[in-house]
Amino acid sequence: MNPEMIPTSFAKIATYSSTGNGLPVVFIHGNSLSGITFIKQFESELAGKYRFIAFDLPGHGASEKPGDAEACYSVAGYIKVIQDVIHHYNLDKYVIVGHSMGGNIAMEASPDLPGLLGMMTFGAPPIGLPPAFERMYLPNPAMGLNLKGELSSDEIQVLAHSWADENSIREKIIDLLNQSDPAGRSYLAASLGQGKYRDEVEIVKNYDKSIAILNGEKDPWVNVNYYNEIDIPNLWRGEVQVVSGGSHSLQLEQPESFNGLLHDLLEEIER
Repeated sequence: MNPEMIPTSFAKIATYSSTGNGLPVVFIHGNSLSGITFIKQFESELAGKYRFIAFDLPGHGASEKPGDAEACYSVAGYIKVIQDVIHHYNLDKYVIVGHSMGGNIAMEASPDLPGLLGMMTFGAPPIGLPPAFERMYLPNPAMGLNLKGELSSDEIQVLAHSWADENSIREKIIDLLNQSDPAGRSYLAASLGQGKYRDEVEIVKNYDKSIAILNGEKDPWVNVNYYNEIDIPNLWRGEVQVVSGGSHSLQLEQPESFNGLLHDLLEEIER
Protein backbone atom coordinates (compact mmCIF):
# COMPACT_ATOMS: atom_id res chain seq x y z
CA MET A 1 0.00 0.00 0.00
CA ASN A 2 1.81 3.07 -1.30
CA PRO A 3 0.33 6.35 -0.08
CA GLU A 4 -0.74 9.31 -2.17
CA MET A 5 -0.84 12.61 -0.29
CA ILE A 6 -3.96 14.65 -0.94
CA PRO A 7 -5.19 17.98 0.51
CA THR A 8 -8.13 18.17 2.91
CA SER A 9 -9.72 20.97 4.93
CA PHE A 10 -7.29 20.40 7.81
CA ALA A 11 -4.08 18.82 6.50
CA LYS A 12 -2.55 16.75 3.74
CA ILE A 13 -3.39 13.11 4.35
CA ALA A 14 -2.11 9.77 3.09
CA THR A 15 -4.55 7.80 0.94
CA TYR A 16 -4.33 4.30 -0.51
CA SER A 17 -6.10 3.02 -3.62
CA SER A 18 -6.46 -0.43 -5.18
CA THR A 19 -6.37 -1.31 -8.89
CA GLY A 20 -10.02 -2.32 -9.14
CA ASN A 21 -12.43 -0.13 -11.06
CA GLY A 22 -15.71 -1.50 -9.72
CA LEU A 23 -17.92 -0.17 -6.95
CA PRO A 24 -15.82 2.12 -4.70
CA VAL A 25 -15.37 1.11 -1.06
CA VAL A 26 -14.06 3.69 1.43
CA PHE A 27 -12.40 2.30 4.57
CA ILE A 28 -12.24 4.29 7.83
CA HIS A 29 -9.72 3.12 10.42
CA GLY A 30 -10.00 2.99 14.18
CA ASN A 31 -8.84 5.56 16.71
CA SER A 32 -5.07 6.18 16.67
CA LEU A 33 -4.52 3.65 13.88
CA SER A 34 -4.16 4.00 10.08
CA GLY A 35 -5.60 2.98 6.74
CA ILE A 36 -2.91 0.33 6.45
CA THR A 37 -4.86 -1.76 8.95
CA PHE A 38 -6.90 -2.75 5.87
CA ILE A 39 -3.86 -4.24 4.13
CA LYS A 40 -5.41 -7.73 4.10
CA GLN A 41 -8.31 -6.38 2.08
CA PHE A 42 -6.01 -4.55 -0.35
CA GLU A 43 -4.00 -7.74 -0.82
CA SER A 44 -7.10 -9.81 -1.58
CA GLU A 45 -8.75 -10.56 -4.91
CA LEU A 46 -11.49 -8.11 -3.99
CA ALA A 47 -9.08 -5.22 -4.47
CA GLY A 48 -8.73 -6.11 -8.14
CA LYS A 49 -12.49 -6.05 -8.61
CA TYR A 50 -13.60 -3.14 -6.45
CA ARG A 51 -12.08 0.32 -6.09
CA PHE A 52 -10.76 0.22 -2.55
CA ILE A 53 -9.81 3.55 -0.96
CA ALA A 54 -8.37 3.87 2.53
CA PHE A 55 -6.73 6.83 4.20
CA ASP A 56 -4.99 8.00 7.35
CA LEU A 57 -6.97 10.60 9.27
CA PRO A 58 -5.00 13.78 10.08
CA GLY A 59 -2.48 13.13 12.83
CA HIS A 60 -2.55 9.39 12.13
CA GLY A 61 -0.17 7.14 10.19
CA ALA A 62 1.59 9.02 7.40
CA SER A 63 -0.78 12.00 7.39
CA GLU A 64 0.13 15.49 8.56
CA LYS A 65 -1.10 16.92 11.83
CA PRO A 66 -3.93 19.43 11.39
CA GLY A 67 -3.43 23.16 11.69
CA ASP A 68 -6.63 23.48 13.73
CA ALA A 69 -6.42 20.45 16.01
CA GLU A 70 -9.52 21.23 18.05
CA ALA A 71 -11.78 21.49 14.99
CA CYS A 72 -10.27 18.49 13.23
CA TYR A 73 -10.11 16.05 16.12
CA SER A 74 -13.87 15.70 16.53
CA VAL A 75 -16.62 13.70 14.90
CA ALA A 76 -17.61 16.72 12.79
CA GLY A 77 -14.00 17.27 11.74
CA TYR A 78 -13.51 13.65 10.75
CA ILE A 79 -16.75 13.71 8.76
CA LYS A 80 -15.41 16.70 6.84
CA VAL A 81 -12.24 14.75 6.04
CA ILE A 82 -14.32 11.85 4.71
CA GLN A 83 -16.26 14.25 2.51
CA ASP A 84 -12.98 15.72 1.24
CA VAL A 85 -11.69 12.23 0.33
CA ILE A 86 -14.92 11.39 -1.50
CA HIS A 87 -14.78 14.69 -3.38
CA HIS A 88 -11.09 14.26 -4.27
CA TYR A 89 -11.75 10.88 -5.87
CA ASN A 90 -14.97 12.05 -7.56
CA LEU A 91 -17.05 9.29 -6.01
CA ASP A 92 -20.76 9.52 -6.71
CA LYS A 93 -21.76 6.04 -5.45
CA TYR A 94 -19.83 4.12 -2.81
CA VAL A 95 -19.91 1.86 0.26
CA ILE A 96 -18.20 2.69 3.56
CA VAL A 97 -16.50 0.21 5.90
CA GLY A 98 -15.66 1.48 9.38
CA HIS A 99 -13.58 -0.14 12.12
CA SER A 100 -14.22 0.72 15.79
CA MET A 101 -14.26 4.56 16.00
CA GLY A 102 -14.28 4.52 12.19
CA GLY A 103 -17.57 2.65 12.31
CA ASN A 104 -19.10 5.23 14.63
CA ILE A 105 -17.91 8.02 12.35
CA ALA A 106 -19.41 6.19 9.35
CA MET A 107 -22.79 6.02 11.06
CA GLU A 108 -22.70 9.70 11.99
CA ALA A 109 -21.51 10.71 8.52
CA SER A 110 -24.19 8.73 6.68
CA PRO A 111 -26.86 11.48 6.67
CA ASP A 112 -24.33 13.81 4.98
CA LEU A 113 -23.28 11.33 2.28
CA PRO A 114 -25.91 11.24 -0.50
CA GLY A 115 -23.88 8.76 -2.58
CA LEU A 116 -23.69 6.17 0.17
CA LEU A 117 -25.18 2.85 -0.97
CA GLY A 118 -24.61 0.92 2.25
CA MET A 119 -22.08 0.39 4.99
CA MET A 120 -20.31 -2.17 7.13
CA THR A 121 -19.21 -1.48 10.69
CA PHE A 122 -17.36 -3.69 13.13
CA GLY A 123 -16.33 -3.21 16.74
CA ALA A 124 -18.56 -0.11 16.76
CA PRO A 125 -21.78 -0.28 18.79
CA PRO A 126 -24.05 2.69 17.98
CA ILE A 127 -23.91 5.41 20.63
CA GLY A 128 -27.29 6.79 21.67
CA LEU A 129 -28.37 9.91 23.51
CA PRO A 130 -27.88 9.60 26.39
CA PRO A 131 -25.10 7.02 25.87
CA ALA A 132 -25.46 3.63 27.55
CA PHE A 133 -21.76 2.91 27.92
CA GLU A 134 -22.30 0.43 30.74
CA ARG A 135 -24.37 -1.75 28.38
CA MET A 136 -22.44 -1.06 25.18
CA TYR A 137 -19.04 -2.11 26.43
CA LEU A 138 -17.54 -4.87 28.53
CA PRO A 139 -15.42 -3.97 31.57
CA ASN A 140 -11.92 -3.41 30.20
CA PRO A 141 -9.09 -1.29 31.67
CA ALA A 142 -7.98 -0.34 28.17
CA MET A 143 -11.22 1.47 27.30
CA GLY A 144 -10.22 4.76 28.90
CA LEU A 145 -6.86 4.74 27.14
CA ASN A 146 -8.55 5.21 23.77
CA LEU A 147 -9.36 8.78 24.73
CA LYS A 148 -6.29 9.61 26.78
CA GLY A 149 -3.76 12.00 25.27
CA GLU A 150 -0.20 11.05 26.18
CA LEU A 151 0.24 7.33 26.72
CA SER A 152 3.11 5.62 28.51
CA SER A 153 4.80 2.65 26.88
CA ASP A 154 3.00 0.36 29.34
CA GLU A 155 -0.36 1.91 28.48
CA ILE A 156 0.32 1.48 24.78
CA GLN A 157 1.04 -2.19 25.40
CA VAL A 158 -2.24 -2.58 27.30
CA LEU A 159 -4.18 -0.80 24.56
CA ALA A 160 -2.57 -2.83 21.78
CA HIS A 161 -3.43 -6.08 23.55
CA SER A 162 -7.09 -5.08 23.43
CA TRP A 163 -6.95 -4.32 19.71
CA ALA A 164 -5.76 -7.79 18.72
CA ASP A 165 -4.77 -11.21 20.08
CA GLU A 166 -1.99 -12.06 17.64
CA ASN A 167 1.50 -10.82 18.54
CA SER A 168 2.50 -9.76 15.03
CA ILE A 169 -0.66 -7.68 14.68
CA ARG A 170 -0.16 -6.12 18.10
CA GLU A 171 3.37 -5.07 17.22
CA LYS A 172 2.09 -3.17 14.17
CA ILE A 173 -0.65 -1.58 16.23
CA ILE A 174 1.94 -0.47 18.78
CA ASP A 175 3.85 1.26 15.97
CA LEU A 176 0.68 3.03 14.82
CA LEU A 177 -0.25 4.08 18.35
CA ASN A 178 3.21 5.59 18.76
CA GLN A 179 2.85 7.45 15.44
CA SER A 180 -0.54 8.95 16.28
CA ASP A 181 -0.89 12.50 17.59
CA PRO A 182 -1.82 12.34 21.31
CA ALA A 183 -3.83 15.53 20.84
CA GLY A 184 -6.17 13.55 18.60
CA ARG A 185 -7.34 11.47 21.53
CA SER A 186 -7.58 14.33 24.03
CA TYR A 187 -9.47 16.71 21.72
CA LEU A 188 -11.82 13.92 20.62
CA ALA A 189 -12.49 13.09 24.28
CA ALA A 190 -13.25 16.75 25.00
CA SER A 191 -15.67 17.05 22.08
CA LEU A 192 -17.49 13.86 23.05
CA GLY A 193 -17.67 15.06 26.65
CA GLN A 194 -19.39 18.20 25.38
CA GLY A 195 -21.98 16.07 23.60
CA LYS A 196 -20.73 16.94 20.12
CA TYR A 197 -21.96 13.82 18.39
CA ARG A 198 -25.18 12.56 16.85
CA ASP A 199 -27.58 9.94 18.13
CA GLU A 200 -26.24 6.90 16.27
CA VAL A 201 -29.04 4.68 17.57
CA GLU A 202 -31.59 6.92 15.84
CA ILE A 203 -29.43 7.04 12.71
CA VAL A 204 -29.34 3.26 12.29
CA LYS A 205 -33.00 3.01 13.22
CA ASN A 206 -33.89 5.28 10.30
CA TYR A 207 -31.17 4.18 7.87
CA ASP A 208 -32.86 3.09 4.64
CA LYS A 209 -30.01 1.07 3.09
CA SER A 210 -28.17 -2.09 4.14
CA ILE A 211 -25.96 -1.83 7.17
CA ALA A 212 -23.82 -4.87 7.92
CA ILE A 213 -22.67 -5.09 11.52
CA LEU A 214 -19.84 -7.45 12.42
CA ASN A 215 -18.41 -8.30 15.81
CA GLY A 216 -15.62 -10.57 16.90
CA GLU A 217 -16.57 -13.58 18.98
CA LYS A 218 -13.78 -12.65 21.42
CA ASP A 219 -14.02 -8.85 21.20
CA PRO A 220 -12.82 -7.64 24.63
CA TRP A 221 -14.62 -4.30 24.39
CA VAL A 222 -18.03 -4.67 22.76
CA ASN A 223 -21.00 -6.26 24.49
CA VAL A 224 -22.67 -7.96 21.52
CA ASN A 225 -25.92 -8.32 23.50
CA TYR A 226 -26.31 -4.54 23.36
CA TYR A 227 -27.38 -4.81 19.73
CA ASN A 228 -30.51 -6.67 20.86
CA GLU A 229 -31.71 -3.41 22.42
CA ILE A 230 -31.57 -1.52 19.10
CA ASP A 231 -34.12 -1.50 16.32
CA ILE A 232 -32.18 -1.67 13.03
CA PRO A 233 -34.74 -2.36 10.28
CA ASN A 234 -32.15 -2.67 7.49
CA LEU A 235 -29.63 -4.75 9.41
CA TRP A 236 -27.93 -6.96 6.82
CA ARG A 237 -29.04 -10.59 7.07
CA GLY A 238 -31.26 -9.61 10.00
CA GLU A 239 -28.60 -10.07 12.67
CA VAL A 240 -25.12 -9.08 13.79
CA GLN A 241 -22.52 -11.26 12.06
CA VAL A 242 -20.39 -12.71 14.87
CA VAL A 243 -17.03 -13.81 13.46
CA SER A 244 -15.68 -16.96 15.08
CA GLY A 245 -12.26 -16.54 16.67
CA GLY A 246 -12.17 -12.80 15.98
CA SER A 247 -11.24 -10.14 18.50
CA HIS A 248 -11.52 -6.38 17.91
CA SER A 249 -9.55 -6.13 14.64
CA LEU A 250 -11.39 -8.61 12.44
CA GLN A 251 -9.96 -7.32 9.16
CA LEU A 252 -6.47 -8.30 10.32
CA GLU A 253 -7.21 -11.30 12.54
CA GLN A 254 -9.78 -13.13 10.42
CA PRO A 255 -9.25 -11.72 6.89
CA GLU A 256 -10.80 -14.66 5.03
CA SER A 257 -14.04 -14.50 7.00
CA PHE A 258 -14.06 -10.72 6.89
CA ASN A 259 -13.39 -10.54 3.16
CA GLY A 260 -16.03 -13.16 2.47
CA LEU A 261 -18.67 -11.15 4.30
CA LEU A 262 -17.55 -7.95 2.58
CA HIS A 263 -17.74 -9.65 -0.83
CA ASP A 264 -21.27 -10.90 -0.12
CA LEU A 265 -22.42 -7.46 1.01
CA LEU A 266 -20.96 -5.71 -2.03
CA GLU A 267 -22.48 -8.24 -4.41
CA GLU A 268 -25.87 -7.75 -2.81
CA ILE A 269 -25.60 -3.96 -3.02
CA GLU A 270 -24.62 -4.15 -6.68
CA ARG A 271 -27.69 -6.18 -7.65
